[in-house]
Amino acid sequence: MPRHERSSILIAAIAAIAAVAGCTTDPLPAPASDGAAAGDLATVVTPPDAVASPDAANGCAGLDEAACKARAGCVADYCQGCGCSYSFAACRAPGEKVAPCPGLGCAQGICCRSNADCATQPPQPFLCFAPGQQVCGGPACPPPPPDACKADGDCASHGISPPWVCEPSPCCSWSYCIAGCTKDADCAEGNTCGADHHCAPTPCNTSADCPPDFECPPTKPSTLHCVRRTCMTDAHCPHFCVDGACYSGSLGTCGVPPA
Repeated sequence: MPRHERSSILIAAIAAIAAVAGCTTDPLPAPASDGAAAGDLATVVTPPDAVASPDAANGCAGLDEAACKARAGCVADYCQGCGCSYSFAACRAPGEKVAPCPGLGCAQGICCRSNADCATQPPQPFLCFAPGQQVCGGPACPPPPPDACKADGDCASHGISPPWVCEPSPCCSWSYCIAGCTKDADCAEGNTCGADHHCAPTPCNTSADCPPDFECPPTKPSTLHCVRRTCMTDAHCPHFCVDGACYSGSLGTCGVPPA
């Protein structure tokens, strides 16, 4: 992550008044259509075709997340963690009691799927920022830092283990030296570590080459690479639709953009 930025790169989670996480009311409650008590879990995701069936009670318990969401008549329940992160909690039949989430003793964020979810949060304007979204603003950029660079060769004095590379600042007009990647896990989701130790969008031929929240574009530009899936609702994604794109593990966060 850049070390020399204007006032805000990531919009910080806006802490809820009660500094606890887990067994709280869903920040984005859905209508309780299966008889579960609202607020028992942070989120209750019910597949559109989930209906009670004679063997549902016996067939849902113990299923993992993917199997639960794929099985008609089962409901996947989720617990909210710190901030706006969510994790799969359990699988149950419609109408079964929802197990309580553990108390984590940390602040929760004001979570969102779109700007409309943030409209009632003072002060205004509050906007919905997607997980990991970089936001530029605030005071003018400072002078270039001591480790400013124009090419990877300018970073050689930092050493070769790990190799250092020259990366542009996402908010300012200069570039600076950072430790380069050595494996794909060093890069953000949807990116791959290249032979030059820079992270770049993962090349693809089909969507099977991409992570679950990404796809290979149906159009055929000269160079295909994975792009985040677009969506209108959660039903179009493995987990959540935030600001029109798919994300797993976390909703967006309401925040005030830097001036």
